[in-house]
Amino acid sequence: MKNFVFVLMLFLIISISVFSTTFWISWEGEEWFKQKARDFETATGEKVEIVYVSSMEEKLGVTVRGSDNLPDICMIKNDQLPLILNSEMVKLFPDELKSFQFNDRLIKAFSDGGKAYSVPLYADIQLMYASRNLLEKLNIKIDETRWDLEYFLELMKQIRSKGVIPSGWALNSAYIFMGMQEGMGTAIYDSEGNINVMTEDNAKLFRTLDNWYKSGYVHDYVQRPDMMKAFLKNNVVFVPQGSFLIQKFEEMDFPVMVLPLPYPWKTVIDPKGICFFSEDKTAREFTAYILEDIEALCAQYIKYPSLIGDYDEISYFDVLQESFENGFMQPSDASFALGYWPAIRTALDLFFKGELNAEQALEKAQEFIANK
Repeated sequence: MKNFVFVLMLFLIISISVFSTTFWISWEGEEWFKQKARDFETATGEKVEIVYVSSMEEKLGVTVRGSDNLPDICMIKNDQLPLILNSEMVKLFPDELKSFQFNDRLIKAFSDGGKAYSVPLYADIQLMYASRNLLEKLNIKIDETRWDLEYFLELMKQIRSKGVIPSGWALNSAYIFMGMQEGMGTAIYDSEGNINVMTEDNAKLFRTLDNWYKSGYVHDYVQRPDMMKAFLKNNVVFVPQGSFLIQKFEEMDFPVMVLPLPYPWKTVIDPKGICFFSEDKTAREFTAYILEDIEALCAQYIKYPSLIGDYDEISYFDVLQESFENGFMQPSDASFALGYWPAIRTALDLFFKGELNAEQALEKAQEFIANK
């Protein structure tokens, strides 16, 4: 009898491992994906296990070395592409899904050597949020037809003259700075694909930020929670943050004005996609099932969809579209993740602490990148 029970339990374990497709997800949407998995099982009889991973990069970093513990499919950010390419199990973009009309820029964001390794799902996009409460209190009405950097600076001066903090972010944020550099300084990559940081335009941008800071136009929030607390308490008018926050503001019923970043400051496009670590047919079918309902996912969590189309159900889609068109795709190559990202953050730190001038800080950053 004991042998029978043991064999039965072993059979059940094997059955689950063989017949259940595993899908690791992260970021927003856990309940949505779980409901889609339930609906999919009802419609097809195929089971998909949704596993939420709070720190996907850390989890993948450990598991790609072992390979055996990888899921059938997995959500990734495009800057995690070098990480998954270290796994021999990662598969190319499935042929069955090429009938969907994907945005070409998002396909390229998950490509290496001309080959696509992930199915784009959606993108988060940097936006500018303005507190409607504070704007009303200060009797300031924003003219959206004038929304560019020159007008943004006028507004910051006007707000500061009234004794209120105009804008806030972490001054050493590489995530913020790279969009500024791409739009207001020297393009990060030159025509040969090399990363540029030590240029006069970038040094000028450093000094511009320093001037904004010293003039009281920008408050330096070292931690994002502190910045968001100040914004929600109506202590700061503008904060540049990701589109994922729209849903949070709506849930709190906090009145915000949602704008693109002021031109030519470029938004950073942060795409998420689905990569495949097995040839599991159910994994491909479930991915198609999700893509067929992409508007519902993006409407609930305010995302920019990977599929081309008109999306009436997505709040602020016109702002997302405008931002995407003027956006800079987060790079996915290792030289950016391991070189530019830590280098520019350190350079900004050294500059704002007064330890190096703009040129010296950028020279140090360029040296670091060159050695990566």
